[in-house]
Amino acid sequence: MGYKEILGQLMEDPLPKEMSFDDVRLVLERHGYTLAENGSSHAVFRKKGCGSLTIPRRHGQSVKKVYLKKIRERLEG
Repeated sequence: MGYKEILGQLMEDPLPKEMSFDDVRLVLERHGYTLAENGSSHAVFRKKGCGSLTIPRRHGQSVKKVYLKKIRERLEG
């Protein structure tokens, strides 16, 4: 799936129940975030002028809906 399709899923309602971590990472990096810390269960993304964004990964591979909502809010605001 390409960037535009992934971004479309993230920005439209209803949000998916979960998305792959790699898809979320792609979107955040395209919006200027860098992966600052990549622990076993949490990843921390940072962008200059914005606070950090900590994303827990479900089983190390997917991101839950509640965090997708936080990501969407950050990208919209």
